[in-house]
Amino acid sequence: MEISDSFAIHYGTIESRRARKIEKIASDCKTKFSSAANFVRESLGLYIMWWTEPEQLMEDAKTFYPHMTAEQLDYMKKRMRKMTTCLSCDNVFATEDPQTKQPCPKCKSDKLKMPENPDEYFEYEIQKVIDDAGTMQPLPFEPHKGGELRVDIDSGTFRDIQKIISEGDAKKRYPNWNVFFQEAVSLFILWWTPDEMKETEILMYSIWPYMPTKVKEHWENHEKFKETFKGFITQRNAWCEKNGIAPDALMGIASAESIPETTDKQSGVDVRQVAASAVYEEPAATQQLRAANKAVGAWNLLCQELEDTKSFIDGMQIPSETPADALPSDDYPLIWSFYSRLLPVKVVLTALADMISDTGEDKPVNYRHFREIAYEASLGLAEILKQYETKWKTKRNEKLSTGLPLATFGLDMTDMNKQAKVKASKERFQEHFVGMKEESWIKRQNSTDKKKKDKNDVAFFDGALNTLGLAYFKAEVVKTKSKKKKIDYEIKVGLTRLGADLVGLGNPILENYQREHWKNALADGEIELIFNEIIPQFPLEHSLVNKAVAMLDGVKEKSPDNYLTTKEIDMQFETSIIEWLRKNEGNSYFKFITEIRSDPAKLTPWRVATMGRLGEMRIVDWKLEKGTGKSHFYAHQSLTEKISQLFKKMNN
Repeated sequence: MEISDSFAIHYGTIESRRARKIEKIASDCKTKFSSAANFVRESLGLYIMWWTEPEQLMEDAKTFYPHMTAEQLDYMKKRMRKMTTCLSCDNVFATEDPQTKQPCPKCKSDKLKMPENPDEYFEYEIQKVIDDAGTMQPLPFEPHKGGELRVDIDSGTFRDIQKIISEGDAKKRYPNWNVFFQEAVSLFILWWTPDEMKETEILMYSIWPYMPTKVKEHWENHEKFKETFKGFITQRNAWCEKNGIAPDALMGIASAESIPETTDKQSGVDVRQVAASAVYEEPAATQQLRAANKAVGAWNLLCQELEDTKSFIDGMQIPSETPADALPSDDYPLIWSFYSRLLPVKVVLTALADMISDTGEDKPVNYRHFREIAYEASLGLAEILKQYETKWKTKRNEKLSTGLPLATFGLDMTDMNKQAKVKASKERFQEHFVGMKEESWIKRQNSTDKKKKDKNDVAFFDGALNTLGLAYFKAEVVKTKSKKKKIDYEIKVGLTRLGADLVGLGNPILENYQREHWKNALADGEIELIFNEIIPQFPLEHSLVNKAVAMLDGVKEKSPDNYLTTKEIDMQFETSIIEWLRKNEGNSYFKFITEIRSDPAKLTPWRVATMGRLGEMRIVDWKLEKGTGKSHFYAHQSLTEKISQLFKKMNN
C-alpha cells in the first residue's frame, strides 16, 4: 500500500548526555512539559518562530514566566535590577554594573535614572504575569528510558525548517536541517538552565545577522511591537561594541562535517515512511491538560493587551457598510438557540480584534488561525470560571461559564469518554460562536444545492460573528491540485463597524480579569448596543424580546407570587410566533418554524435561549424554585426603570 507523503516522518536524535539534561529540565517544570520529547518539539517550534515572527516570540515568552523555576526567576530578578532609564531618549537598558553609570548605548547620554525600587521592573514585567496566571495544573510526566533521545518531526515542521535554511544567509549558517534542529534544542536548554540563561542572549545575538531582512523590517515597523525591536537592537549593538564585533558580521557558522545530516545511525537515512498510527503522540489526557494550562495563559494575555487592542482598533478606518464581497448569512429570524449567552461572543470578538492588532495592519486575518486563537482564549476563561463555580457549587442559573467551552478542571482526563466530550465541546464552540469550518463552507459553495446559497449563488457562512453582523468573512480563490476541478478557497475574517464598536465597550470580566469571580457578564453599554443594534436584526427575536419585556414590566414588584413561569412565557411566545408566521410565508425557515403549531415543545429551546440572554443582560432575574428546580422569572430590580426605557427604544 502506498503511504501518503503527509506521513513522512523525520527524526532528530539527541545524544544521551544532552538527553539527560533535557529530561531534568522537563521533569522539573511540571506545568509546562510532559516529556523530554515534548520539550524538544516545543523548542523547535519556538525556534522556527524566532526565524519567522521574532516579535511574536518576544511577546509569547511572557507566557513562560508562570512555569519558570525559582532559580530562573531569581536570575531574571537580578538581571532586571540592572535596568536603567536614559533621561535623554527614554531608552531602557541593562548595565553590567549600575553604579558605574555607563552611558546610554543608544544616544551616549550620561543622564540616567535608576529605579527607586530595585525590583520595580521585575514586579511589573514578570511577577504580574505570574500572579495573573494563578494556579496551574501539573501535567502527567512520561519519563525517558535513557540513552539517546529520538524525536519525530512532523512534515509541516520539517517543511518550515527547509524553507528557512534554503533562503538568504541562513544557508551559510545551516548546511543541513539537523544543524538547525540541534541549535534550536541548544538554545532552549540554555534558556531553561538558570546558570546558563545569559548564554541564550549571546546565541540570539549571533543568529541575528543571518535572519531575513523582511522579517526584521516587519518587526521594526510593527505598530504594536516596534518598541521591543528597538530594545533588542539597542542591547545587541551594545553587546557587539563591547566584544568588538561588527553588527552585520556573520559569525558562528557550523560546518557540514560537525553535525551530519542524518541522525539515524542504523540505516543512514533520516526519513521513514510510516503509518499514521505509528507516529508517537502524547496521551490525549496530557494534551488536553496542557491545552488547559496554555489556554489560561492565552486568556490572561488577551486581557493584558486589551487597552492596546482597543487603541489600535479605534484607529482603524472601518466603514459603516459591510464589504460587498463578504460571505452572506441566511434569513433565520431568531438568534440561534446555540448562542444562548453573549459573553462568549464578546470574548471571541475581542480575540479577533487582538489578532488584527498583533499584525499591525488594517486587514482581515487568516480564519483558520483565528478559529484556534478564539477557542484557546475562551477555554482559558472557562477554566477559571469552572474552578470558582465548582468550589462554591454555583447553581446553573447563576453560572457565567454557560456557552463557553467545556473546561477540563475537575474532569478525569484519563477517561476516554471525558476526552471525547472535551473534543466535541471544542468543535461545537468553534462551529457556533466562531464560525463553521472552512472545509464545510467550501463544500457548501461547490455544491449544486441552492438552498444554502444567496441569490448570487454564494454559500451562507454560519456562526455567531457573521450572523450577528460583528465580523465579515471573505473567501479568496486559491490554486488547488485537486483533479476533481473543484474550486478551493482561503477564508479571511475582519471586524465590521458594529463589531469594532462592541470591542470598544467596557466589559466587567475582561477589564477585571485578575479577579476570581465576577458578578456580571456584560456592562450596561454592551447591553444597550445588543438591544439597539443586534436584536432588531432578527424580526422574530425582536418580537419575542418585546413580549418578554412587556410581561416583565407587569411583575416589577418581586414577591413569592409575582413572577413569570415558563408556561406563561411559552403561551405568549407562541402567540407572537404564529402572528409572525402569518406575515412571513416567504421566509426560508417558514416550514421549520411553523412546526410549533403541531408540536409546541419545539418552542422550548427558543424560550430557553432568549430568556437566558435576557438574564445575562440583567433584564430578567432568573430563580430556581427550591425543591422542584422550576424556573421563575422576575424583572431585575437594579434595572426595573431601565426596562421601560429599553422597551420604548426598541419600538421607536
